[in-house]
Amino acid sequence: MKRMSLLSVMLVAVFWSFSCDDDNVEDKSKCCEENSDTPIENSPEGSIPCKNCSNEPWVQKKFTQADVDALKARRVLFAHKSVGINMVDGMKREASDIGFSVYTNNLGQALGALNSGRSFADFDIGNDGNLTGKISAFEAAMRTAAPNVDIAFFKFCYNDFRNDTDINALTAAYQSAMNRLEADFKNVIFVHVTAPLYVNGQNKPQHTFNEWLRKKYGGRVFDLAKLEATDSNGSPVSVNGLPALAHEWSSDGSHLNSAGGSYVGGALIAFLAQVE
Repeated sequence: MKRMSLLSVMLVAVFWSFSCDDDNVEDKSKCCEENSDTPIENSPEGSIPCKNCSNEPWVQKKFTQADVDALKARRVLFAHKSVGINMVDGMKREASDIGFSVYTNNLGQALGALNSGRSFADFDIGNDGNLTGKISAFEAAMRTAAPNVDIAFFKFCYNDFRNDTDINALTAAYQSAMNRLEADFKNVIFVHVTAPLYVNGQNKPQHTFNEWLRKKYGGRVFDLAKLEATDSNGSPVSVNGLPALAHEWSSDGSHLNSAGGSYVGGALIAFLAQVE
């Protein structure tokens, strides 16, 4: 009897495996959602994560017209510095019709753009090297902006981190701020971005923070660092055993060049369109 029970379980598992991969399955995402923890290919243009069954940080590299259309219906606010400019410029090259505002250091101007029908607004935040200052600035901005946005996020810069950065203090401050924002503004989707990397491998503090961020926030993490550390052949790039920015994506060893910006920007379009 025990032998038959085990056989039955194995047959059910095989059945679901074949069912989810079957080209005749009309709703593969639902099939995956109910029966698998692994994303499946359900689009000729890229891998679409199975919503609610995969909690991995986002590294999808391609977007579809459906993603562009979905993003147009959302109001997105992004706070950042220079690498963020590279990312947004890449988004604009990939899909200029999304409805972008002009990058500004004025939160009011960014919100005005969203209220006038733009889908995506970005603004300058904080001072490089002051991690907790950027956290506080984002939280303060969101207490004004939250009623006007659907998705909000900010990112740290590569040069925010030092070898002596207290990662435990950073993660505690970050989590506390995000907990408050998520509790106070339940209609806003707060997403997260891994810290960008250097080409030369000076990435230990960023890597430590990024590993924590991935584990903590899973499917709401846009994994910029992993995208940066993956070359155009799909191979991981590392220096001294740690992920590093691929030379082909960089203009100066830290910022993204045009190709890198478009590569990351396209991934960000898909992420912002699909994240829940």
